[in-house]
Amino acid sequence: MTERYSERMLGDVVHRLWDVKQTGLAGDAIGLKIGWSKAAVHRHIREHGGVRPRWGRELSGRSLSMSEREMILALKGQHGVREIARRLGRSPSTISRELTRHCGVNGGHATRAHALVA
Repeated sequence: MTERYSERMLGDVVHRLWDVKQTGLAGDAIGLKIGWSKAAVHRHIREHGGVRPRWGRELSGRSLSMSEREMILALKGQHGVREIARRLGRSPSTISRELTRHCGVNGGHATRAHALVA
């Protein structure tokens, strides 16, 4: 396995990297704190455009939950956008965007849609 995809770059280590980076430390100091080389730290930050990736973090209340996505898919053939929105307590525009983005011509899959935004 290459260093780029090693186990040490998953989960809590990556979160620690971004937490330490947020304090303003340089790449070599970040590397010392989390056990990575300066080059690995810079590569990881560069690969993510200098912005903490969303994966692995809890989605805010604004995002649709997995159960809401499944409900939208289950109801889309039986009810209109406004009825689905009323049942879920969401805005019709939120439901419409979800159907447009993730439930298009391929039939849509709630798990795939949820993974795309997570």
